[in-house]
Amino acid sequence: MTTLVCAAALAAFGADNELTAKEKADGWRLMFDGKTYKGWEDPAKKVPPGDGFAIEDGCIRSLAKSQINEDLFTAALYGDFEMEFDWKISPGGNSGIKYRIQDRLMLDDIKPGQKFEDLVNASMKTRRKDRPAKGQEYVIGFEY
Repeated sequence: MTTLVCAAALAAFGADNELTAKEKADGWRLMFDGKTYKGWEDPAKKVPPGDGFAIEDGCIRSLAKSQINEDLFTAALYGDFEMEFDWKISPGGNSGIKYRIQDRLMLDDIKPGQKFEDLVNASMKTRRKDRPAKGQEYVIGFEY
């Protein structure tokens, strides 16, 4: 009897990167298929390409020492929503989900002694039109 109860409980939850029939019927949408950047801005297709992320074992993984510090963005825009996700992070890691994005821009090169807030303000006044081969994209929004 215990085996049937466990099997029934497991069937109520979808496998990683899959929605159950009930979730689909309730209107949930899968944002990540576990294999590709489908539905996302693919960093490898940007010019120059981003090198900060990889897809491994059904997860999106950030990579150390990328040339461009950037975030991943969904291709679609969302209004009101509920979001569920599984999060794997190593001790001391620094990662999150940004949402309700209000703006994004590439930062200028930092000048010696310049405070980060001053760099952001200066970059907003004179926005770059290019995507440099090295640098940081800055995102204004909430982060979880």
